[in-house]
Amino acid sequence: MKDPTSDTHPETEAILIEGYRAMTEAQRVRCVRNMGVFSAQLIMADVRARHPEADEEELRLTAASRLAPRRSDAEGVRLGRRREGLLILAH
Repeated sequence: MKDPTSDTHPETEAILIEGYRAMTEAQRVRCVRNMGVFSAQLIMADVRARHPEADEEELRLTAASRLAPRRSDAEGVRLGRRREGLLILAH
């Protein structure tokens, strides 16, 4: 069953899957790491574009908040608003 949220053509997806299966474990780990780095760079670029007035710390914290798992309990670090759209850590 095809994933309805995928925008990848089935033939292209088959080629990708074949390529992933042909990779060594080290190549797959490197590929996943590179995708993670690229994702973080995209998030930071979006945060910079949305909040050009923010300083580096605000940018990093806001970007990190997009990657952090959501928590509803009172344990750990909570995120709070400092300015519109920018998040800071609160203890």
